[in-house]
Amino acid sequence: MVKNIINIHRYLAWVLHSEAETLKNNGRIEIQRLKNKLNTYLKSEGHPIDLADKLFSVMHERVCALVSRVQGTFEFEVQPLREYFCAKYLYDTAPYCPAGTEKNGTKPDRFEALAKNYYWHNVLRFFAGCFDRGELPMLIFKLKEIQSDPILKYTSFPRYITAQLLSDWVFSQYPKLFQNAIEIILDGINIGAVLSEGYRAKKNTIVLPINCGKQELVNQCMACLKKFPTEDYAKELINIIVNNNESCVKEWKEYCLNLSGEKLTQWFKYGYNLGILCKLSYNEIDEILAIDSNKDCKKLILLINSNQFNYINTRPQYKQLLLENILNGNVFFIDRRGNNSPIYQLYKLLCIQYNGRLYQDTLYDVNMPYESFFYDQRIIMNLDEEENQNDIPIVDPLDEKIINILGNCKSVFSMPIEQWRTSILPWDIVVEETRKIFGDSILLYEYAVLSAGIKSQTQKFSEFNNLEDNKQSLCKRIRYARLKSGNVSYWKNILSQSDNKYLALLVLLVWGTAKTIIELLPTIDQLYNILSEANQDKLIESLEKLGWLSSMSMTKEQHAYLRSELNISDKCKLILFLRMKYEDRIEYIDVFFQFYNGNDLKILSLKLNYLIQNIRQAANISILLPEIKRIYLKMNSPLNFYLNRRRHNITLDYESAKIIMSDCHSYPRILCSIAEEICHDYAIKNTKAVGKIAADDDWFEY
Repeated sequence: MVKNIINIHRYLAWVLHSEAETLKNNGRIEIQRLKNKLNTYLKSEGHPIDLADKLFSVMHERVCALVSRVQGTFEFEVQPLREYFCAKYLYDTAPYCPAGTEKNGTKPDRFEALAKNYYWHNVLRFFAGCFDRGELPMLIFKLKEIQSDPILKYTSFPRYITAQLLSDWVFSQYPKLFQNAIEIILDGINIGAVLSEGYRAKKNTIVLPINCGKQELVNQCMACLKKFPTEDYAKELINIIVNNNESCVKEWKEYCLNLSGEKLTQWFKYGYNLGILCKLSYNEIDEILAIDSNKDCKKLILLINSNQFNYINTRPQYKQLLLENILNGNVFFIDRRGNNSPIYQLYKLLCIQYNGRLYQDTLYDVNMPYESFFYDQRIIMNLDEEENQNDIPIVDPLDEKIINILGNCKSVFSMPIEQWRTSILPWDIVVEETRKIFGDSILLYEYAVLSAGIKSQTQKFSEFNNLEDNKQSLCKRIRYARLKSGNVSYWKNILSQSDNKYLALLVLLVWGTAKTIIELLPTIDQLYNILSEANQDKLIESLEKLGWLSSMSMTKEQHAYLRSELNISDKCKLILFLRMKYEDRIEYIDVFFQFYNGNDLKILSLKLNYLIQNIRQAANISILLPEIKRIYLKMNSPLNFYLNRRRHNITLDYESAKIIMSDCHSYPRILCSIAEEICHDYAIKNTKAVGKIAADDDWFEY
């Protein structure tokens, strides 16, 4: 009797779940239909049909796992019960099919039908859990087949269900199959959506249990990282490793010994994202950095971001390298724990990104002292008090030089923000005290250019009219030149006579008016191309930091001139672009760089962002996709510009989404994610109901 009741529940679960999909009836059934279904089932199984009547005569509001919430109907008490009984019914009733006697509705047939249908996902999990060890290879075979399904191959769903079955211990009976399952999971982009960010809504994060493929998955991810994939894909691999909480310190460190140059720097970046750098001892860091003779500050910045600043502070050679890069304006970092070291204090004092905020009127009380402005960065201390001086860790002669600079600058810390906004004095003190010790540098040029933005009608410094006179105050010379921003003849003379082309171009390009810059474009282009390649890149970076100080306001005639075929280099066009107002920039990306075919990463990034943004307005998306692919493969870097909140601005049709997903490693992550969603929605709308498949293929005799 008990066995019959269980079998009845399994049959009813199949009926109600399939009808819930096709009839949208929430899995409810009227009492009379329920009795009729039971009678049909019992008769086909050879049982007396009065069994159904006996069940209903004893229980009025509940029939075992069935309950009556709505009068006149029955349903399963909870949906997981219905899904479990349904899975058992499908597994137990699947026909045996030896060679030569093919039948429909076998276990492979049913697994395939369930796996292709999103609605039956939980039933699939219960169904797969019923398989014995000898049947498991069939699951792998079917999962690989589903990856090639004409519709589902453009989605992450095959990888998602594989990961889910792994985490459900389905393959734990046969560990040899772990590797096959993991290969399916890692075959394609959007794996982050499967294993690290959660599928679709980023809520269903899956973590593989121990002895259930976790270690094999992490090992495979590390093997993929060693091939240095595109940065988007590398981030997804790293997310999987971190999400599964597996330490790879030993393997990461051993592989470091085989690398040098850019690859070692990239591997260092992987180590930072994996949370490995913060775990390294000083001796281990020494061993790794000694491998590469390349003086690359990027690795030092990654160490700082990993709370390893004290390591650098105890290694004079690396501290000197860090200082050189600070003064060259090459680095931006934040030591989140707070830092009392002299070099970090000097960095914060000169940081363009932080000091630029002094001009933002709405952020600070103008009477607040500069000391309070930087209080949270712990940069300010009273250098006259012995107890505070003892807090400053002086390690070597370089620290002593920096402490001397900070001590000579102590007066600026008590000056109110209003004075920083209206007077050159505090800026001048900082720059000149630093110049005395370390001489001129690009960072000091940028800092002095920033200082020229003070609001004052009196501080014109006409006696500092020689921009090249290094014996005079740098801030005052640049302030005077800034006030000549609209004087074309003045700048023509400066550019023709200047020995320091970098400084002259920097001041002009940050503060020059539209009229001055446009009239001098040929000269600017010529001088820019005379600069070394490193200084060309530095000038662009300086403009990215400072271009906001003075956006160009252009007349209609000037716009018309710039839209014409300008005989200037692409880099010079980029310079113009960085001085434009934001609302003008969108148009000029297309005007300046429509046919750009070079390798400059900044131009490529601008163009790629523009192309993605304009997919929505494109009449023919298929024309844009090859160009997006070409640029993305050249860049090999993620698009941080497009965050999730901007996704609604990007729309794709299904055919374009298929093109992207068929070669997903060649397109930006944001496009692949959107394309996968479109293909996912299409798959849902075009999935055949499992109940209809069962009826069409005669899975059952009743």
